[in-house]
Amino acid sequence: MPSFNPGIMKQVFTFFLKVVKWIARRIGALITIILLTVVYCTIFALTAILLKLSGKRLLPDCKKGTQTYWLPKEKIDPTMDFMRRQF
Repeated sequence: MPSFNPGIMKQVFTFFLKVVKWIARRIGALITIILLTVVYCTIFALTAILLKLSGKRLLPDCKKGTQTYWLPKEKIDPTMDFMRRQF
């Protein structure tokens, strides 16, 4: 009758563990792609469609004839009182 050899069982278990990890990584990558696609389509694409249908714009329009989107900023008097309360 053959005797039990723990060395062979360890090799079999190690090989089985490597195969299971390889399969788990592939399944994890596939699920990640599927979940990110679903999140993108439900959140970003639906929001964009709803904003286009409602006619709203989240960014200000650049008036014709202007060369920049920057808005003018009012000058601030750099006094000590302003410097103390800036945060």
